Order: sequence, then structure tokens, then C-alpha cells
Amino acid sequence: MLVAGVLMRALGVGLNTMSLGGLAIAVGIMVDASIIMVENMYHRFHQHFVGGAGRLGGAQGPGGVQTTRPAPSDVAEKEAVAHRAAMEVGRPIAFATMIIVAVFVPLFLMGGIEGLMFRPLAVTVAAAMLVALALSLIFTPMVSLRFLKPRPNDDPEGEVAFVKWIKRGYVPALDYALQHRGAVILVTLALIIPTAIGVKMVGKDFMPKLDEGALVIAMATPPETSLEEADRIDRQVEEIVRRNPNVETTTRRTGHTERAMGCILPVNLGEIAANLKPPGERKCSTEEVLTQIRKDIAVVPGVAFSFTQPFQMKVDEGMEVRRRRCK
Repeated sequence: MLVAGVLMRALGVGLNTMSLGGLAIAVGIMVDASIIMVENMYHRFHQHFVGGAGRLGGAQGPGGVQTTRPAPSDVAEKEAVAHRAAMEVGRPIAFATMIIVAVFVPLFLMGGIEGLMFRPLAVTVAAAMLVALALSLIFTPMVSLRFLKPRPNDDPEGEVAFVKWIKRGYVPALDYALQHRGAVILVTLALIIPTAIGVKMVGKDFMPKLDEGALVIAMATPPETSLEEADRIDRQVEEIVRRNPNVETTTRRTGHTERAMGCILPVNLGEIAANLKPPGERKCSTEEVLTQIRKDIAVVPGVAFSFTQPFQMKVDEGMEVRRRRCK
């Protein structure tokens, strides 16, 4: 996690909701590689030094269970076993980690709001997973070699009771699946096909439109329009919007003052914020109200309109500011 934080700083990714979410996702995955490495080395140590494969032999008890073999003392032999154990799982660990990283690569290629929001998550997860991979291949084997010490009375297979209990059901199920491959494939396809059909039934919008109970109508008259004429036109549009039975209040802004702060509009641009009545008092949905207003104000000549909602407008403005800073 520390090294991932260093990489995040080098890549210009700070701590925010998305990067912290990426760390939360990665923290459970990044330990998997080291767990696999430790488990395999633990397993091979017991097979070699307790199960009878090593040259530090001892007597075998009834049923082939080791009874007298001492813990390994030959450092070179233990290093050789550790090296083989690490090499056995090194490639699978690397491929598994790179597959996880590859899942997040498309987030680097996303543009617009999606890219700005999810790129920190992708950077965080990728950095954490790559660091975890390096540690599992270099640091974990070294520490395992130093601290894993098989004991003569341990299970020769190096397995705990929980794993043995799992194998009682898993091994027969695995044997059945390997002997009936066709049936397993058919069952898998039977599960995948309904899932693929269900994908078409869910929404595909990144940020679904919310019913905020308010509309923001942006108006643009020709650039040479005077402030007085723009004010007259905008007032006419506001009167039309206010006559809609589903609109409760309106607020209008045309142009800007001489000491305007923040978002400064040219004199030919204006905005109308229309607060709608509560859903229980409305006769139709927000989308239907918007359709009615579009039709009503279309009679005003020489004005270009765009429609949004207050929160959606603020998000778009914030993303635009961030995009300009990135450039």
C-alpha cells in the first residue's frame, strides 16, 4: 500500500473518493499472490522435509506417516526447495495479476466525465496490483524461506484441517466435472445465455438522468443582440415557462453585472431556472413537462435553447474546469 501511494503521487493521483475506492478494491486482491506463494512453499517444504522426499531422512511410522524426521538444517537444500516452489507458481501468479490489471486498462482510455472520474481508480488499482506482484515474486519467497520451518509431527502434505474438509467435497465434484465435460459445458452455457439476454434489459447510461424537480433553460440570442433586447426576449420566454401548470417558480438571469463574479455570461446569453411542483402535485413527469416547455417556447424566433438540470449543470461545469486545468 505504501509503494502504491508513492506511485500514485508520481502519477499525479491524489486521495479522493475514487482512488480510495480503488485501494479498497485492491487491498483484498493484492494479498492473493503472496498467499499462493506462501502456501506453495509451505506445501513443498512439508513434502520434502517431512513427507520423505528430502535427504534428511528419518524413519517412517505405520501407514507411511513421518515420525522422526527433524526440521531441515541444510540451508542450501532448503533454498533449492524454495526456489522450485516459487518457480512453480511464479508464472500463474504473474498471469493472474496481469489479467486483473488488464480489466482496468479500458478506464485509462475513457474520455469525458467518465475518464476524469474513473482514471484515478484505474491508476490506483493498477499500481497496487503491480507492486503486489513484484513483492510476491521477490520479497515473499525470501521471507518464507526465513520463517517457514516445517515440524516433524506436521501433516506430510502440509494441509490444515479446513483444507482437508473442503477437499472431501471438492475432489469428487472435480472428478465428476472432468468425466462429464459436455454436461458441464451445457450447464455453463445455460447460465450464460440468460445473462447475455438480461444485459439488454439494464440501463447503459454512465450517469442516469435524475429527476431533480427543476429545469435550467439556457438561451442564446444572436451575438450582436443588445442587453435590452436580450432582456425582452428572455422575459418573454420566462412568461411562457411560468404559464405551464406544472411550474411553481422561475428565476431568470440575463447577461452579467459590471462587477460579475464567477461564471460570467455575455449579454446575449441568459438562463431560466424553473422549479417544478412536487411530484404528487404534478400532472405529468419531468420529461413530459420538458417536452411541453420545448414546444411552447419554440415559437420565440431567433433564440437557441439548451436544457439541463441544476445538479447536472454543476457537474458539467466542474468537469469542464478540471478538463481545462489538465490541458
